[in-house]
Amino acid sequence: MGHEQRVIYSVIVRRILLVANPASSGFTGALYRDVVKILENKFSVSPIWPINASEAKERAIEAAADGCDIVVAMGGDGVIHHIANGLVGTQTALGIIPSGTANVLARIHGLPRDPRAAAQALSDARPVSTRVVKIEITNGQESATEYVTFSLGVGFDADVVKVAERSPHSKLNFGSLHFAKSAISRVYGPYRDRDPDIDVEIDGTHFGTVGSFVQVHNLYTYFGRIAIRLAPSALDGPVVLTASR
Repeated sequence: MGHEQRVIYSVIVRRILLVANPASSGFTGALYRDVVKILENKFSVSPIWPINASEAKERAIEAAADGCDIVVAMGGDGVIHHIANGLVGTQTALGIIPSGTANVLARIHGLPRDPRAAAQALSDARPVSTRVVKIEITNGQESATEYVTFSLGVGFDADVVKVAERSPHSKLNFGSLHFAKSAISRVYGPYRDRDPDIDVEIDGTHFGTVGSFVQVHNLYTYFGRIAIRLAPSALDGPVVLTASR
């Protein structure tokens, strides 16, 4: 009588922390359920809805410390920024399911704009390295460090974003056109005759400006498929644009 032979197969299931922002402009409950279902075909998924930006970053830090393979941000560039800041310097990858207004970082990296397609692409993707810019902020005795994923605006650009965020319904309904309108209103408003009040130093040269914009990647856009390149050709490093009256 022969002996029965058993073969044991070991299957490693990668773990995902899915951090969703239900307040993002393209988010719906049905869409969220579809994304979870697609990801569960290949991953062990732990979904959460953080109550604020700080919790999103903290949960990303905890997931990386726990050895989670991927932390996926489902939302706009805001939630992606906070999760990325929790993952820089770790072995945990950042995944993106775009469901915001502009979805700039997803566009830069050529990711599918449809959240379901992005979830499917993530199932078959391999991690790649990307560039970030480290900034240190000092205010009196307090200091903080942030990592920028695609752009940094000081002065004018930051003011445009602040104004745009005051009208969430217009942002939802008009998207990039709303940002453009906000920019025009500031150009022909308080910045038209404004004296330079920001000092920017680049390679030892000082510039007096009303705004400074740092482009992290070679291509950048708020306007759908219209790509903006500040430098005349591709550069290995960030590009800085300053503006003054």
